[in-house]
Amino acid sequence: MQDHPPSSVSPSTAHEAETWQVYWKEQGQPWRSEPLIDEERQQRLSVCTQGEIDIEQGKYPFKGMCLSRADVEWLLAAVEQGSAEVRTGGGDGRKPHGLDVRGADLSGVDLSHLPLVRLRAGLSLEEGRHATVEQSRQAAANLAKADLSYAQLQGAQFGWATLDEAVLVEAHLEGADLGKASLKHAMSLCLRKGGARADNGDQHDANFRDYIPFYEYFHGESGRGVGASHQTGWTAVVANLLQA
Repeated sequence: MQDHPPSSVSPSTAHEAETWQVYWKEQGQPWRSEPLIDEERQQRLSVCTQGEIDIEQGKYPFKGMCLSRADVEWLLAAVEQGSAEVRTGGGDGRKPHGLDVRGADLSGVDLSHLPLVRLRAGLSLEEGRHATVEQSRQAAANLAKADLSYAQLQGAQFGWATLDEAVLVEAHLEGADLGKASLKHAMSLCLRKGGARADNGDQHDANFRDYIPFYEYFHGESGRGVGASHQTGWTAVVANLLQA
């Protein structure tokens, strides 16, 4: 399966990253930056997408596989093009699922700026209600130290996923489910250092400085909270994460 039009001439893998970025932009996929994966890898990923999904037995398309950014870009392109070889769901009128990476290893991978809306990196809230702790852990993707900055993660499912030391600078997490996700060191923006917090550094009033809002995303350099803030619901989630 090729993920570019037959008439297009793609660069060779030897070309520089800038050449590929120009090429992908011409193809209407400006979020791509990596060379096209070879046909053997494409075939393997295509076969995996047809794999059985069984929550009770812990079976998922990419369970135990290490995926690179190039792999993810190719899979996202296949989903975007409506490929029948990639599960997108949504046949019952509900919103389609995003890319299913449950059980996959994406640790340390640069996923910045990617359109990962409704990413499935763990069980959904509904699935989790009927699953055991072990089944939830089997479904969790490993995203430790992954760079998710500026990624579109609206509605993503991260139940029990490992996000330790992941970079979430200005990632769009509106509607994302982070229930039971491991976020060690990812909460440092909310901790007070030198009398102030990075996300709310201008608040020194002793009566209000400890009422911590949780923002949509954060400034890349200063850590200042940006976008809509929530002091109910999200704050409770952050409090539990800090106590963990």
